[in-house]
Amino acid sequence: MRLSGEGGQISAAHLATSEELPFDALFFHIAYGPGSNLAAQIGCEANEEGILKVDEEFCTSVPGIYAAGDITHGSKLAIRAAAEGTRAAIGIYRSLMPEDRRV
Repeated sequence: MRLSGEGGQISAAHLATSEELPFDALFFHIAYGPGSNLAAQIGCEANEEGILKVDEEFCTSVPGIYAAGDITHGSKLAIRAAAEGTRAAIGIYRSLMPEDRRV
């Protein structure tokens, strides 16, 4: 495959079959799984691909264990993973608050 474009902007991919695929944006996806089996060792539920199951506050199936980013919903943009990390932090904060002080 070869990429082409003008003015520092790529705009097309040229495949080995001589087919040209024009585009406005190009995203790469790296196929990989979890780097360790720590989550499995502590009992976190996951699907067959190793993606952890979490609730709306990103708590795993093990109380007190939170996860965010690629390990929870598969590969995604860094900004979305960062946002999920923030939501997980809020979930952790809420879990540490006494029941009568939660909002």
